Parts: sequence; C-alpha cells; structure tokens
Amino acid sequence: MAAFKSAAVLSAALGLALTSACGTAPTTGMRTTSCNAGALGNGSVPANGVLDSQIPGSFSPIPLDQIQILEPNLIKQVMVQSAGAGRTATQTMHVQARMVNCTDAPIQVEARTHFIAASGASNEPISAWKRVYIPQRGLGVYEEFSLGTVMADKFLIEMRTAK
Repeated sequence: MAAFKSAAVLSAALGLALTSACGTAPTTGMRTTSCNAGALGNGSVPANGVLDSQIPGSFSPIPLDQIQILEPNLIKQVMVQSAGAGRTATQTMHVQARMVNCTDAPIQVEARTHFIAASGASNEPISAWKRVYIPQRGLGVYEEFSLGTVMADKFLIEMRTAK
C-alpha cells in the first residue's frame, strides 16, 4: 500500500512538472501537444529512495520509483508524464509509465524495469526491453509486472531509443 501511495504522489509530482513543460497550442481549431524542455531546468521529482554507490562519490545516487532516461538527446524528444506502481489482485507489482512524444514524427523507445526489494537489493532479474511506439505529439504507455508477489518494494524504469 505504501508503494501505491508513493506512486500516487510521484505521479502527481510528475504531472505537475509536465504541466509546466508541456502545453497545448490550438491550430485552426485543433489542439497539438507542444513541449518546453527548458521548463524542466535542473529540477527533479522527489525520489522514493535512491540507489547509492558502495564507494562514496563513484556515481551519483539513482532515484527510485522513477524513469531514468539513458540517452541525453532523448530527454528533449520524450518527456515523462507519469510513472507509478500498484499491486495486482495476485500481489505482483504493476509498474506503468506514460510518455509524451515532443517531436513531429513518430518515435520508438524501449524500456525495462528493475524490481527492487526494501533492502535495496534486486530481487528478480531485470525485465526484457519492451518497445513502445509513440505517435507524433502523442502519448505512449509502458507497463511491466514483477514475477514475484511481495518482494518488489520499489522500481526503476530505464528508457532508451529503440535499437
């Protein structure tokens, strides 16, 4: 339940961040999504914990319950609208993320999920890369389910350009 509440707070915060960064501009009676990557600045959504390095300073902390975009050029092309998790009826963790394509062409991304125990340890193999097709100026949704039931406490989604 705590993971679901954290996911709801995270989704709300991401939604607020995207509201500032992504608006709609009417053109001849139609609405088209437009994005402003500059509005993102150096701000970040509060993490629900982080993965720290065992050797202090060897890498920056990695926020959990969020999406990590692996390619800097992808950040201006695809923005995260929301990310969160909840439990299914069988108690597996269901992770879902919604992305906005800020370009004038369809784009393909791939995402995978790390399911992480409360201790910070990985508790199951990383999921396979899944391809997500996002239409021009449209939305795409990525989702994944954990294999185990109650071990997964947090998640980290990695996203890259489709290979």
